[in-house]
Amino acid sequence: MLTWLRKNWPIIVGALLISSAIVLWLADRDVARTQYVAPDPVPSVTASAPSTTPIPSVSITPTPTPTPTSLADPKAGDKPVRVAVMRGEEYVVDPVSIGHATSFTATQVWSPVPGVAEWYQVDDYPKPGKSSTLNSVIAAHVAYSGEPDAFAQLENVVVGDEVIVTYASKQTYVFTVIEIIVEDKEVIRSNQRVWGYQANKSRSTVLFTCDDQSGYRSDGHRRDNRAVIATIDE
Repeated sequence: MLTWLRKNWPIIVGALLISSAIVLWLADRDVARTQYVAPDPVPSVTASAPSTTPIPSVSITPTPTPTPTSLADPKAGDKPVRVAVMRGEEYVVDPVSIGHATSFTATQVWSPVPGVAEWYQVDDYPKPGKSSTLNSVIAAHVAYSGEPDAFAQLENVVVGDEVIVTYASKQTYVFTVIEIIVEDKEVIRSNQRVWGYQANKSRSTVLFTCDDQSGYRSDGHRRDNRAVIATIDE
């Protein structure tokens, strides 16, 4: 064996060198293959899933419609002190002071004090602006001693004009004219629309005077009266 090794050692060494070279070559191939393996793909960007938490809704509380405030009756002891009629921003009947009547004359004629209006404060007739089944009544002369008086302009009033009654306390009632009646003085005295009880309560007032357009009776007094009926809608 030793003799064979001595004789063949060059061949054996050469074979070992060739084997080592082959091993190294194969190792280099593995390294190269490892170095150039394609990298893992970059993870794709996935959009975040929508939140499952609902977006709170915006709650809008509507502004409540104001509840109309009931109009109060005139206070006890308070009295009307002024009346006027307006159309828009203009006076149709200039402001007139109000007194009060407590009775008719012996002949049942109501003759107000010249220069002022009078509120008819008799029996159950209410103050202007008070809720009642009777109208309140305010009267004045159309003329006195040949001169225009407190209600001289009442003939110019039309339906839709506003009657404004002011009290001593500054409480104000605004009525809208709804009807105008011109009748013979003897007839209008019993006109239930003016003087009578109505079916329902309301806040209504009547401006009352002689009519200056209907001529005169044989006794020199005007033939007709004019009643302007106005009410407050509630």
